[in-house]
Parts: sequence; C-alpha cells; structure tokens
Amino acid sequence: MPREAFITIDNEYRFYVSTTARRILGVHEDDKFQLVIGYDSDYKRLIVGDPKRVKADGVKPFKFGRRANSRAKPFVDRLNLTDSLPVRYEFIAVDYAGVIGAYAFELVEAEGGPKA
Repeated sequence: MPREAFITIDNEYRFYVSTTARRILGVHEDDKFQLVIGYDSDYKRLIVGDPKRVKADGVKPFKFGRRANSRAKPFVDRLNLTDSLPVRYEFIAVDYAGVIGAYAFELVEAEGGPKA
C-alpha cells in the first residue's frame, strides 16, 4: 500500500510535505522547492500550488528544503492555529475550484473532535 499524501504543521511551526504529496505536486525527491499555500476556512483545507503555475498576487511562496519542511509560523499565527498543533491535512483534489495546478489537502480531524 503506498504512503498517504499529506501535509502537516508540527508543534515547532513547520510545514512538512510527505513523499507521496511531493510526487503528486511534481517535486523530485531531495529537491528544494517552493509552494504558495492558502487556506479555505469554510472547509478547513490547505490550497497548495507551484508559484510558477498558480498566480497568487501578493502571496510570498514558502521555501522548502531537501527535508521537505518550511517555516510556517507566520501562517500559523495569521490563522490562529497555535492551540491546534500538530495538524495534518490529507490530499483530496487536483485543480481545486477549477484552478489548474491548485491542490487541496483537507484537515484530518483528531479522535477527540475538531482540531482547527
């Protein structure tokens, strides 16, 4: 069974993109990469895309290193997610909302109830 495609935000305020998610996003293993990341608060989804393919005016891309993690503190603070960490978002769709190259990752609820 292949590994799941997911993105997490850990207690240290870092995004992590799983190997399977990187493959879906078209990122080669061990490459550095950039992603624009937005948040759909109605559905608790991360909307992710390559800044070369998805136009997001005024949005600064997150830079990911070879370990596939990036500093997420400004994102966490802006969305007030601090008390909810860690959180996990699983891949659900490509070309989300008709935007070519936009990928959606939906929040996985904790066993005790909603996290974010």
